[in-house]
Amino acid sequence: MAEHDVGRKPVNADLEERDSVVLVAARDEAIRIDLASALAADFTVIPVASAHEGEQELTRGGVGAVLCSTKLEDMSGIAWLGQLRRRREIPAIRIFVPEKSSEALAMAAINEAGAFRYIADPQNHGELRKAVEQALHLVGHRAGPPCMREAVGKAIKAHALCRGSRTGCLLKAKAEPVDLPPWLVRRLSSMLGWTGMGMMGMAMLLLAGLFMGIGVFTVLYVFKSALGIDLVDGWHLTDWLHR
Repeated sequence: MAEHDVGRKPVNADLEERDSVVLVAARDEAIRIDLASALAADFTVIPVASAHEGEQELTRGGVGAVLCSTKLEDMSGIAWLGQLRRRREIPAIRIFVPEKSSEALAMAAINEAGAFRYIADPQNHGELRKAVEQALHLVGHRAGPPCMREAVGKAIKAHALCRGSRTGCLLKAKAEPVDLPPWLVRRLSSMLGWTGMGMMGMAMLLLAGLFMGIGVFTVLYVFKSALGIDLVDGWHLTDWLHR
């Protein structure tokens, strides 16, 4: 089977929504064909021979999982997966499939590459497909709905632009502070803080209640005194008026 025959196969509708593209990276053509053939029936498979080709595919987006063998044309598989681990803008889940399993490779896949799964036997196609399905399910949850993906992409792009600038966005923001609107609440909150604003509000409520109580008492006193009823002994409004 030619290598191009197993690349970019159609996928199931339920998997298509979760970035079901799988990147298979291996220097050996026979390994690429074998891994791609095991996955081509259920996923979109892109076989590459080098990390450089893999990087080009990853920049196009949509890759949900990366299956990497021990050796690539330009570097080791562990080294490349380690680079992808440190780049948070690439959401693809990393799966390491060595040509020949060993304890040292297993430890390196965990410690250096941070691999999601370590497939000790590449011929175990059932375990391979299960690992890919779990990886695509995980990256689907990480990515979220399309609107969230777009928002996260814009945030990552803005962060990259700020990191690449000479002064940096944070320094520019400090040098050019934004003037607050001339609103009373904004100015008071900036001077006192929200805790001070709350305490001042409680004090104003207490004062308002006190004045309302005094006002109600005064109205009752005037009304009842006009009727000849003393609220306080020896203190009648009509007597005070006669004086």
